[in-house]
Formats: sequence, C-alpha cells, structure tokens
Amino acid sequence: MKNLGEKVKFSEAAKSGLVEIKTRLPKWQETVLLAWVVAWTFCGLVVIGSFFGDYSRDVKLMLIAYIVFWIYFEYKAVYAFLWKKMGKEFILIDEDGIRYKRDLNGYGNSRSYFKENVKQFIPVDLKDRSFAKSYFNSFWMVGNETIRFEYLGKVIGIGLGLEDTERDEVIKFLKYQRKKLHLNNA
Repeated sequence: MKNLGEKVKFSEAAKSGLVEIKTRLPKWQETVLLAWVVAWTFCGLVVIGSFFGDYSRDVKLMLIAYIVFWIYFEYKAVYAFLWKKMGKEFILIDEDGIRYKRDLNGYGNSRSYFKENVKQFIPVDLKDRSFAKSYFNSFWMVGNETIRFEYLGKVIGIGLGLEDTERDEVIKFLKYQRKKLHLNNA
C-alpha cells in the first residue's frame, strides 16, 4: 500500500490495482457545513409546521411547492455533509476492466466498465480563474471530477476533489496498471 498524503492510497496485486480516495475537510469547513445543514433543517421544519395552520388554499399550495424544493435541497445538503465526512472512492482496475464505487460508510453502488470500451484517462483541466473551477472546488459540493474517460460514448468522471498533483499520480497509476495488465486503449 502506497500513500499519497492522507487522501489517496494505492495498492497493487499481481492482476489488479486499487486506488482509494478519501474525502476530508478541514474542521472549520466541516463545522460550517454542519451549521448550514442544521439551519436548513430548522427552516424547513418551521415551514412544515406552518402548513398545518389556518391558511387559504393558495397559501397551502405555495407551502407545498416550497416544501418539495426544501426536501430536495435538504437531501443534497445532508448528502454533501455525509460525503465530506465519510465518503470514499474506490477505483479497481483488473483484467476485466475498471470497477468504480462511491462509498458512503459502506453503502454505494459499484459500476463496472469493460476494458474493451474504456478509452484513455484524461485530466480535467479548468482555468484557474473560471467560475466552473470556483464552483466545483467549493467545499459544500459533491463533485469536482478531476479525471475522465470515455465509455461507450459517455464521459465518465472520477477522482472527486483531487489536487492537480494527486490527480496526475492517480492517472499515472491507472495507466501503469492498464499497461501491466495488457488492457486495450492504454
């Protein structure tokens, strides 16, 4: 097992290679994100409580619309907090292809990508002063895929929130594993 800082770990066997990427935030960012989740939850619960008051039909419809949007963003906020607290990515490359999993404390679906259909690993480069880079680097976001590859005409993003040096090391490791395992399109 080779570590690249606290965030990225590599391990390799005779016929496979594994990359484990942990998501971690500085304590102050974790605290701010938790405060946001608590405040958002409180606001939503107040609106839900208001729904049972004596209001006209129009006001109740507006409250229902608000609650629907609130539920969606509540899910997103809680998921972002849990992902940043306990999330991991696993990228396994073996003779069959690639298996990728976003793991949240043991839960998550693994996706398989067969070697014949996986195209080259490419770094995602965003301009330093672009809105997209600023948005995706925000600590409250789940996303910021830093590596991509093409699979059956679709672009697949992996390597969430990696710094450029970490991303380059992961790409180097994945390319090495493809070459070692004699996979196509290396």
